[in-house]
Amino acid sequence: MAVVVWALRCAVSAVFAVAAWGKLADRDGTRQAVVEFGVPVRWAKAVAWALPAVEVVVAVAVLPSGSAVLACAAALGLLAVFTAAVATQLRQGKHPSCSCFGTATSKPITGWTVVRNGLIAVLVLAALTGSWTTGDVPQQLPAEYGIGVPVVVLLLAITAVQAATIRELRDRLARSAAALAVEGLPVGTTAPPFDLPGVDGGRGSLDGLLETGRAVLLIFVHPNCPSCHALAPQLPAWRDQHRETVTMVPISSGDLAVNATFAQELQLGRLLVQQRTETATLYRATRIPSAVLIDADGRIAAPLARTVAGIRELLTSPGFPATPAHSRPST
Repeated sequence: MAVVVWALRCAVSAVFAVAAWGKLADRDGTRQAVVEFGVPVRWAKAVAWALPAVEVVVAVAVLPSGSAVLACAAALGLLAVFTAAVATQLRQGKHPSCSCFGTATSKPITGWTVVRNGLIAVLVLAALTGSWTTGDVPQQLPAEYGIGVPVVVLLLAITAVQAATIRELRDRLARSAAALAVEGLPVGTTAPPFDLPGVDGGRGSLDGLLETGRAVLLIFVHPNCPSCHALAPQLPAWRDQHRETVTMVPISSGDLAVNATFAQELQLGRLLVQQRTETATLYRATRIPSAVLIDADGRIAAPLARTVAGIRELLTSPGFPATPAHSRPST
């Protein structure tokens, strides 16, 4: 029984250590996830550091017999709070990305996140119960068990992290290869949905943008892109010129606070922010700046426009904006 309890505590330690490592390895993604979960931007940096710090404390404190019960109780509390936050986001139809308990890579939350947290809670509860009812562990174990069990758990955790990392890299390479093969989605293709946070604290989705009945122009930019800085001063005039027929929405990537400054300095207005390039990849927009025109029916209305000149050409073309499919004359 003592060996089982020791193995359970080592497993809990590994789960929380991996979760902390994932957040520390992707600090920008963690800050963005914290904001998407409802934390004010001004507190995001502090919370993004506090979360992995608490997880590290739990991962260490669950091992000694004197602090194991308290550490397990704290772990259950963290899981309860986080699972409630996940459930709230899912009920609202939101899927922010995070390095959740037991994962080393940042991915959008789903119903499986709640189920996985429940399974981890069962593991923690078993470790708590065993630590409460069993005497000094691992002190009473032979050295080969006291040392061997955590070594085995550590190796299993490393293997799991490496497997997840390799799978994620393979998926990214596949998406990048597909995007590089042909830039831009074919005209007439249904536009991929997205739901992104904005620098104004709100969110923006394709469905929400299309509710106005106007076409949508997505313009992919980035704070570190010189061409995007050259493009930005022209956006207000274009937006005013096509206000009645087109909703223009710039989409950037990276840290929300950095992009908030970027939007304010260049007067971009509403700016949505993807975590990396996940939305741009969906639209096969591999270079910035680039623009995608979506008609009011939610279909790609023109080939992908690349560079400032290409976007200007799209905006000044005779067919801009495209007529919604439901109002086009039949041929």
